[in-house]
Amino acid sequence: MDNTIKLLCRQCRSKLDLTGEEPFSKVMCPVCGAVLRVPMRFGNYLLEKVCGTGGMSIVYRAIDQSRKKRIAIKILQKEFLQEDPEGQRYIAEKNTVDQIAHPGIIPIYDAGCQDSRPYLTMPYMDGGSLEEMLEKKQLPGVTQLCRWLAVIADGLACAQCNNIVHHDLKPGNILLNSSGEARLGDFDLADIRQKGDMHMINEWWASPGYVSPERLTYGGEDHRGDIFSFGVTVYELFSGKLPFPSTVNDADLLLKLRREQDFQALYELRRDIPLELSELVTRMLRYAPDARPDYAEVTRILNSSVRQCAAAEGR
Repeated sequence: MDNTIKLLCRQCRSKLDLTGEEPFSKVMCPVCGAVLRVPMRFGNYLLEKVCGTGGMSIVYRAIDQSRKKRIAIKILQKEFLQEDPEGQRYIAEKNTVDQIAHPGIIPIYDAGCQDSRPYLTMPYMDGGSLEEMLEKKQLPGVTQLCRWLAVIADGLACAQCNNIVHHDLKPGNILLNSSGEARLGDFDLADIRQKGDMHMINEWWASPGYVSPERLTYGGEDHRGDIFSFGVTVYELFSGKLPFPSTVNDADLLLKLRREQDFQALYELRRDIPLELSELVTRMLRYAPDARPDYAEVTRILNSSVRQCAAAEGR
């Protein structure tokens, strides 16, 4: 197996051989003095840094030496190898995402195993997540935010056409590329189901603050559960807070809060939000799945809000 690690200095473009150096340690370029981080080899990929850890996986920024481009790679952690030794879950995630093929969905390049470690690769979204922007109070105005969310809603509509349900919609799974385009990722909980199919999914819930009432009740949901979670996401992005306080591991309290519907309408919190959009989000958060709007209406009102807000900004 080839364990050599060679790369170009980002500053002077000198060719450096870093074979044998400690992975992720810092070294100085002998030519220009620039400080470089030593990547770790993983098959044909050079892992540059950890981008995040969640569930059973670690996501790295990496260089794909075949494509000669920077990517993101998700690798199953060693302590969970016994749960998916052949990477069937990652292969299933790739097969699911391959069915969507929408500009609002992050594609998956490849899935497989390297050194008995399941992995999958995807584009590196160097603009970060909307969750990070929310935490740093760096979210854009209503027009741009609605534009991003309309693309995601259309991608979810495309997923529904293929009977695919995401099951983990939240700001942390909406990411931006270097061009400032929003994409939805992390389909590892996604599955294929028809309307009304409430059988249990793999995990009880992913993120308590966003989970639908039917998932708390039955342990499962169809695409209308995604609409609820997307409504929570939209509400949080515009208001800076969740509509329902999140209490981890207390399903009864989470369900009670959703049933009571005791939250302020978005329009009461931000007067720069179109009333139609505020009312849409309220309906997305309805307790009964049938009372929620469909994706066509969600996308239409988000696009209408883009036009209204852009026109108001231009006055």
